[in-house]
Amino acid sequence: MGACGDCDGRWLLGREPLRFPYALNYRFTITEPGHYKMAARAGNIVLSDAPSNEEKALEVASNSIEIDIVRDEGWSSEQLRLAVGKFEVAQRSYLLERWDERSQFWDHPEEIVRRTEVGKEMNDAAQVIRFLDTEESLGQAVRLYNGSANLATYENPFWKAILETSHRKLVVKLLADRMLKEDFIVSRDLVDVLTAMSIQQEQPETFDHEGESSRKQLSSRTREILKDYVLSLGKSLPSKEGKAREVGIKTFEYYAGQSYCTGEPLIAENLAKEILKRAHGVDP
Repeated sequence: MGACGDCDGRWLLGREPLRFPYALNYRFTITEPGHYKMAARAGNIVLSDAPSNEEKALEVASNSIEIDIVRDEGWSSEQLRLAVGKFEVAQRSYLLERWDERSQFWDHPEEIVRRTEVGKEMNDAAQVIRFLDTEESLGQAVRLYNGSANLATYENPFWKAILETSHRKLVVKLLADRMLKEDFIVSRDLVDVLTAMSIQQEQPETFDHEGESSRKQLSSRTREILKDYVLSLGKSLPSKEGKAREVGIKTFEYYAGQSYCTGEPLIAENLAKEILKRAHGVDP
């Protein structure tokens, strides 16, 4: 039944139905147009209003509903335009108040309410962009994503849009370009995910085979892809700002020194030192 709001209580069934509303987008995703039939089952119905050792649950099933899903590019584009507009308005308010820079611990009650409202407005708009899953919406999701794990107090919906998208080849290209921008925070998680997406797109057949030769082929090419991304990150560091530069330097340092079973660092030591000097604003 979802999150446990009253785990020790019981709902009594009567003439009026009990309703538990769920947003289906958080349960599953329909990625193709077509005719669909949906129904729900539950195995937590009992006959008594008090727990006992002898009771047994009854399985019940709902009536089914049938829906038609159609592809409507015009509607999707308009919904995207509206969502991006709402997000950017809310984001401007959030940033103007510097809520992204300070804890709400010191906020007075009215400000806490306002911060919460604006954060929800940002998240709601971002969720629309996430679930549209068109090439156009993916482009906006990547553009608006800055590498942060969170959006206000929410898990970042733009990161989820990237992980869940059906446009796998496009997201690799967009994210590889986006991570080099001055405001983008490049974490180790992002580099790992981008590398995994890249090798899966480049060599999908390798994932269909088992054996030592397949693993060696995958390992060798994955290391090359990772090296390219780490070098690109390193070259972008001088143009990055604030936290983006700070985190980017740590991410570069971590990967540059890894050997990955080859006996040599991913990035040659002299080259890594030169890149880091530039990142710190020192002429090599």
